[in-house]
Amino acid sequence: MFLEAYIDKSIKAEVTQISSDCEDPKDNMFLSLALSTNADMIVSGDIKHLIAMHPYKGISILSPKEFGEFTL
Repeated sequence: MFLEAYIDKSIKAEVTQISSDCEDPKDNMFLSLALSTNADMIVSGDIKHLIAMHPYKGISILSPKEFGEFTL
């Protein structure tokens, strides 16, 4: 049931913008995807790299706890 609902809400996105701004190169794919899809925010537990970049080019980068508080 959960997986079906997840698939129904999923979209396929093409990465059209490449970011190389993160100190950790493995995290650049998340920044690239967010830029390419005009995301409003990224939710991450990566305090050292991603959350430290908040905000990134107008994209909020929140911890899971901050996201939970934001949505309440």
